[in-house]
Amino acid sequence: MWSPVVWAIPLLAGQAAAWTTSREAEVKKSLAEDERTLIAFSIVAAVTGKSTTRSVTGLADDGRSRREASTTLLPEWETVQHTGTTRLAIDCTRDAELCREFDVVSFPTIRLYRRDGAMVRYRGDRRATAIVSFVERILRPMMTNVGGDDLASFSTIDDIVFIASLGEEKELLGWYTETAEKLHDRYTFGLVSGAQPPAQFRCHNHIEETELSISDLNLVDPLREFVSACTEPLIQELTSKRNLKLTRHEKYLAYYFSNDRAELNKYRIRMMSVAQRFKDHEPGIVLVTFNSDEWPTSGLGISGKVGFAVYDLSTKLAYPYAGELVPDIVGDFIQSVVDNKVQPWDGKHEGQESSYQSTEPEATAGSSEAEVTAGSSEAEPTAASSESATTDGSDSRDEL
Repeated sequence: MWSPVVWAIPLLAGQAAAWTTSREAEVKKSLAEDERTLIAFSIVAAVTGKSTTRSVTGLADDGRSRREASTTLLPEWETVQHTGTTRLAIDCTRDAELCREFDVVSFPTIRLYRRDGAMVRYRGDRRATAIVSFVERILRPMMTNVGGDDLASFSTIDDIVFIASLGEEKELLGWYTETAEKLHDRYTFGLVSGAQPPAQFRCHNHIEETELSISDLNLVDPLREFVSACTEPLIQELTSKRNLKLTRHEKYLAYYFSNDRAELNKYRIRMMSVAQRFKDHEPGIVLVTFNSDEWPTSGLGISGKVGFAVYDLSTKLAYPYAGELVPDIVGDFIQSVVDNKVQPWDGKHEGQESSYQSTEPEATAGSSEAEVTAGSSEAEPTAASSESATTDGSDSRDEL
């Protein structure tokens, strides 16, 4: 009789006591008999050996990040429930050979397996609601034909929904079908039945509360930029792949970090107006969040697990902020960094108090520039200084 193997591990406050993991026989039995099996491949026991994982500023990690990422996933994973889907977890430190058999090289990794052998990689946020939505999405057709009377309800069926009205435009239909094939694990796609010209693509993003449409389709690939514009979050959650993109294309990254996922979510909601303020700013400014139990905070000038700092990618300087996280004040602080009105961190004393204070525009007229203590030493390598910010063997196919 099979029984689950329970491994006790150190956890964050408010988390459950341990992962419940399955062994090889139970996993293979589920894959052979159950209609769908959702598997989390995790690092549960302590990891030995040296890690080359980098911090957000490019500094080497101490080897714990993959296990801590699995630890952070635990409370969400334990609440994932979907009718007709079996949920299992594998400890890849204990069953390393089994994980190699599944070709898993990044952790944690989540995949959905069907009884017929088909497999879909989960590439979304480590939240229970997002994982359940992923399963629902996979159960729907890759592209759903939608009648005019059903458009309103269909547009709200998922966090991000694309709807195309293409009529007889066969070339556009080919592009749209190809896009749906690539991205239907992340978004929902609909096609209006019997649509009349002109052709149009629409996107409903219920996370950012935005709607976009495009009817100028005389481009080489009209969907690529449209999909990116609709789906790119204004406040981005850090991943290895996204870190590479940000450090190559942006000038300033405004980091907020915490080891409490609920607080990270609250921050994203609260700071949406700040993200909107700098959305089209030149040089580029992007607000980024990350879990400080998954990414080290080296080089940001803040001691502890919670903080906010602006990082200048060109100068490799950090500007930690110690004030209240009030949207207008945080926005003014970011602008002051850009305007060179803030002194960078000296690279020595983490947790240094900031002297920055928000003042009304009329109060600052003719006054001296406000200064803040912040920054990082120029000798410190950043994520932008190497070809890869994360060199732990992560497979981007399973990027979470």
